[in-house]
Amino acid sequence: MEKSKLNLLVNSSIILFVLLFLSIYIGFRDFTVGTDTPTYYKFFMMVNNNIDTRISEPLFQLFAKICYSITPDFFLFTSVISFISCIFYFLFYRFILEKDNIPINSKYYIIFVSFLIMIISPFFWNSQLNVMRIGVAIPIFLFGSYYLFLNKPFKALLFFIISIMFHFSMIMFLPFIFLVYLREKYIILFFIFLSLIYVSGIGEIVFNLLSNKLSAIASLKYYLSNAMNERGYKNGVRYDFYVFTLFFFILAFKNRKYSYSSEFLFKLYTVLSFPFLIIGFINFSDRIIMISWSLIPILVTLITIRIFKANNFTYTLSVPFLVLISILMMWSKNLL
Repeated sequence: MEKSKLNLLVNSSIILFVLLFLSIYIGFRDFTVGTDTPTYYKFFMMVNNNIDTRISEPLFQLFAKICYSITPDFFLFTSVISFISCIFYFLFYRFILEKDNIPINSKYYIIFVSFLIMIISPFFWNSQLNVMRIGVAIPIFLFGSYYLFLNKPFKALLFFIISIMFHFSMIMFLPFIFLVYLREKYIILFFIFLSLIYVSGIGEIVFNLLSNKLSAIASLKYYLSNAMNERGYKNGVRYDFYVFTLFFFILAFKNRKYSYSSEFLFKLYTVLSFPFLIIGFINFSDRIIMISWSLIPILVTLITIRIFKANNFTYTLSVPFLVLISILMMWSKNLL
């Protein structure tokens, strides 16, 4: 076996083993861990008896039924869901770096460090323990963007549809994702314009005027009709969410010319933030911006590599910095 193929096999095996361990750790949690865990347990038992549930996404239902037919162990089901989520993150990281002139070993180091940042970020754990359907839908959607990266929109659309069938809310990103084909300056102008509309509160005012008509959209009815009266959750313009998003927008903008993947990731991060800038004052708005935030680990990794101007495994020098950034990101959990 050629050395390069052997390295590829070894690196892939190590990462897959780590992801498997992580998924089992997440899946076999106590019922008290994760606000939505009891809800998903109830769903898992009801859907396999053909009892109607609030969860109506067909692929998530089908997957639950398949898992139940193999074993009725709920925690194995949550482990598999988590593993699928991690695998699609891995595939996204792996293939998005394809056009960059980086040695294969270095690519896997980038992937490993990206996972290091991801697994200690609060929004990753939220997606794995609470909003599980979004947690699996987001990386599938991101993997679909890989085909946009290759200018293959029909293949991309296939994965976008699969993602939507795991959680209907992903449909709100579909009209925006193809904006990555626009010239960079137009994407930036859209971001600035929508930011002004959002932070000024104009978007919220318009939303209130149109909410009665918009509530007829079934997939958004809950979020729109309860946008101003959900107890125990902040609504209105979330300046904390916006500042956090803007900070990484600026970092991605500064780093966009570093590589082909960095330029695409900047565009992707920006266009995926547009739905939040349009309706980010409703309840659970963190779930709208979560897809953009899920790109932060790979963005931070690439930025750090540029800062240190490292080659191959001398990236080790960047690890302390990455850990510091990760700790700061953990502090942001009070935003969620």
